[in-house]
This record gives sequence, structure tokens and C-alpha cells, in this order.
Amino acid sequence: MRLIDILKLPKQPHSLGVIKDFLSQPLSSHDVQAAFTYYLEIAISLELFDLVYTEGEVFLKELEQQQESEYEEKILKYVIHAAIQIEAFEKAKTYIERRQQILPILKQYLGVLDEISYKKAMQIPYLDDLHKVINDIIPDQIRIFCLEEMFAIYKNDHQYEMALNSLYMLYEYDLKPKYIKEELSLLLTLKKYEEVLKLALEELRKDPKDVDALLALIEVYIDRGDLQKASSLEAENEEEFDKASDDIKKQAFPLFIKLYQKLDNKLSLDLYQKKQKAFLKSLEKKVKVEEEKKPEVVVIEKIEGKTLSHNQLLKSFELAEDLIIYSHLIDDKLLLRDYLRLFFMHLDKDIQAKEHILYIKDESPNLYHYKKERLYDKLIPTHQLDQSIIDMVLQSSQEVADIPSRLKYPKNIITQKDYEEDMMFVYAFPVGELGVYLIHFDKPIGDPGEYYDILKIVSSIVYTHLLDEKKLSKIKKDHRYYQDVLNSPILAYRQLSDTRSTYNDSAQKLLNVDKHHHLELFLRDV
Repeated sequence: MRLIDILKLPKQPHSLGVIKDFLSQPLSSHDVQAAFTYYLEIAISLELFDLVYTEGEVFLKELEQQQESEYEEKILKYVIHAAIQIEAFEKAKTYIERRQQILPILKQYLGVLDEISYKKAMQIPYLDDLHKVINDIIPDQIRIFCLEEMFAIYKNDHQYEMALNSLYMLYEYDLKPKYIKEELSLLLTLKKYEEVLKLALEELRKDPKDVDALLALIEVYIDRGDLQKASSLEAENEEEFDKASDDIKKQAFPLFIKLYQKLDNKLSLDLYQKKQKAFLKSLEKKVKVEEEKKPEVVVIEKIEGKTLSHNQLLKSFELAEDLIIYSHLIDDKLLLRDYLRLFFMHLDKDIQAKEHILYIKDESPNLYHYKKERLYDKLIPTHQLDQSIIDMVLQSSQEVADIPSRLKYPKNIITQKDYEEDMMFVYAFPVGELGVYLIHFDKPIGDPGEYYDILKIVSSIVYTHLLDEKKLSKIKKDHRYYQDVLNSPILAYRQLSDTRSTYNDSAQKLLNVDKHHHLELFLRDV
């Protein structure tokens, strides 16, 4: 299956599994990001907010290691929305700031919209943010959204004049039919009866059975004392009100009861009191039925964490075994640079990388560079790590396996310049909490998993040796000290083993003998 086929999948639960299988294949960074973005889009449409937040956060950490991505902003949008929905507000705030940094100038309003969603969820006032967006150059759909939000804020805050003004601004976008009911309600609240009559009659000319307009007229007539007009309207349209929605009935029945109480019409009053009682009972039943309904549960298999592990790991097993055994056959008394040189020379027989680099924190020297059977060590200052892969891995503890041109920080730690075109592929692994192991290839790597497993094992071997070094450092230090003491010019001694006798320099001069003078010859001379 190709990326183009993935992006045509319907937004249904089964599509998530298909995309997950697609992502498990060796793919280019572009295809991975495009497919994963659509994966999140589907999950958001299915309201799988926990899934979007968890998987999106992992993926965003991986994107930090790469150069600017055309999909990062969109992924952030979905993760922000999911974080707000699951009330992970601190993380949402962090991602909002990250998205604002990468949004182009003409789309900065999208960052303000994120802030609005965040503040709305946190119940923080956001009216100023709405004004800020409206004053920007934005699409009509965004302006409509902001005006609708402003209308809701003003209405809930009982600022009815301001709410009415927001409606009139919405009418500029041909939304009058949608908000006629709201306008009638606001005009009634403000007791602008002339405007209510004018608007209601206009609507009734279009549709004589418009229950919202009829109800508004009846309410005006009752408040003005035109009870006969109100009664006539109610009687003429009784059937329409009986067929109306529950919301209309909630408003209509109390109003009609009030009307017939004022008219002292006991027959109609009893009729509407009975209707209201039956209506309230039916509402209670509806609520109980809704509560008893079990929502359909959509089970989505969580996407596995993206990994570069090769599917033919067994092929690497023999090499891994060989490296582990060889690493333990190297003399522990050797200095670290000598140990690494021997080990990488052995590794070179099977994996022909351009160079191996090991950085160790808080050590001197702290950088070991192996290339063509030679190993160089030096001390580099911390500031030279800035904007390099080593710096990125130290901060994130994430592994890297990518083409240098796609990396966020393409600086070569050896040259202190950006990677040149002859550098085809880079792997980097955190060496526990001690440092970073970096491998450069000057040949193209079609499948990153080809060397991933074995190089990860190499990083583990190096890590365990560094741990052993720390444990054995005192023993080695003591060993070197006593060796220096024994070799001091003031001490003459002979070391005797099962097969030979060895005199140090001072003993050779004192006794005038060779370094390995035989014991029998020595006794004869004595």
C-alpha cells in the first residue's frame, strides 16, 4: 500500500489499524509524518483523545531530532486539542507555545485560537483574545467562530445589547435564518416590542406556521395586555404548538397558563396544566432511557511505539555474540582509548562505517574518535556540542537514525561544520546517562534497521565497559601506584615466577646482572 492509498482511507476505526501496519514498514521521514498526521486526524474525529495525546507526544519528541517538518504544526494542533480534552493543561500550554513558534506570521491567529480553547477549558476570560483574532486578517469561517463565541459570552454575562450587536455582525455572513430565534429572545428580554413585532411579522409572512415568531408575538401581546389577540393566536395555532419541539413546549406551556390565568379561562387553563404535566413526565422518561442506553465502545489497538528494530534480528545474533565475547577478552588493564581501538577494529571486520565517535560526560579526555584503525582522543569544551546530534541526544535521550540533511542539528562534532554531502547516514545512541555513541556512514542506508540492532548492542557493550571502568578505576589507580613504587630507583628487587627470574633496573645495576639472570647462576656467583 502506498501513501496516497493511506490518505484516502475513510475516517473509521478500522483505518487506524491499516495505518499502523503501514507505519511498521521501512519508510521515508516524509511518508511516516504524513501517514501519522492522518492517523491522528482520524483518531480526533473518533474522539480518541487519550490515544492522540499519548501517541502524538511520543512522535513529537522524535520530530525534535529532525529539521523543520511541514507536518509538525498540524500534529501539534491535534495533540493540543487532545490534551485540553483530557485536562492535561500544563502540557497543552507547552505545546501551544511550541506551535506559536513555528506558525508563519500570517497564521499567528491559529496560535491565539489555541489560547482561546485553553482558556475556555480553564474558565479563564478570553474575550480580549477574540477581539485580537477578529482584528487580524482571517478567513470568514474563523471570524464567524469568533463572533459566535462573543455572542455567547455577552449573552451569558447578561450584556444583551452587546450580544445583539454580535448577532447583527453575524448577519453580514448570511446567518440571519440561523439566529432569528436568538434575536427575538434578546429583543423580548430588552423589551423592544416594536422591533419584535416587526421581525416576527416578517418571519410569519415567509412561513405562517413559524412557532418561534408566533410565540414571540403571543408574549408581546400578553405583556402589552392584548390578551384577546394572544388567545386568538394560540387557538389558531394550537396544533402547531402540540407538534413543536420540546424546547418550544418548555416556553409555550407556562406562557399559555399565564395567559389563561389572566383571562380567567378555567377550561383552557386546566387543559394546558394537564398538557404541561404530561409533557414533564415524558421528559423524565426520555432522560431515563438516555441514561440506560450504553454507548458503543470503539476498541482501538494502541499503535506500537515507532522503532527501527530490524525484523531479521536473528541474523545479527552471531555477530552480537562474537562482539560480547571479544569485548571481554580484551585486557582490562588497558587504557580506555586502547580498549576502544581494539574493539572498533574488530567491529570494522563486519560493519564498515566511516567513523565511530564516543562522547563521555565529565571526563578528560571526553571525545574518542575512531577512523581507519586509528583512535584519537581529545577534550572538547561543552559549547562545541551546541547544535550537534550529541547535544540533541544528551537532552532528549532519544536515538537517532536518519539522513544528516533531515536532522534538526546537522552539525558534525568532528569538523564543527554542517555535514557534507559525502555523509550519507547517521546513527546515534545514548550510552546510558554517561554519554553518546555516534556512527557515521559514507554509503547510503536503504533500510535503517539493517544496522540498528547490532549498533544498539555495541552501544550497550560500550556502556557496560564504562561502568566497569568506573568500578575498576580505583584498583587500576592503585595498581599503577604500586608499579611506580616498585620501579623507583631506590628499590632493588628480583621477581621470581615458576619459569623465570626478573630483576628491576636498580637490582641489575646493584648486582651487575642481566634482567633475566638465572637463579642458579646468581647463587654460584654468591
